[in-house]
Amino acid sequence: MTHGVGRSGDLTAEQPKAAGSSLLSKITHLMALHALKISGLESASSCVILPLATGMSIAVTLLALKSTRPLATKVIWPRIDQKTCLKSIQAVGLTPVVIPNLLDGDEVRTDLAAVEAALAA
Repeated sequence: MTHGVGRSGDLTAEQPKAAGSSLLSKITHLMALHALKISGLESASSCVILPLATGMSIAVTLLALKSTRPLATKVIWPRIDQKTCLKSIQAVGLTPVVIPNLLDGDEVRTDLAAVEAALAA
């Protein structure tokens, strides 16, 4: 869906060589605008949806949270085998507090007691 986005210098411009992506983008924008209106922002007249990969989405979210808590330096991270989360935490200058998983039979579970302990620390 991101083929050619921004090549014209306009992130919302239709991409002639990617008609399907342009159509999906337009539908997504309309759905997001509708969601904004039904959530109470009735005067909203436009919006933009920007494509981001998982790592960048996590990093941008962490930066937004960091701006509301400027003294925060750590992220409690229940360990999962996906490096994107860890890289995103480190990319925004925060320190991960890794919570190892628990093995319960054939299930992997989050150690809630360890998360609570990390929150209390």
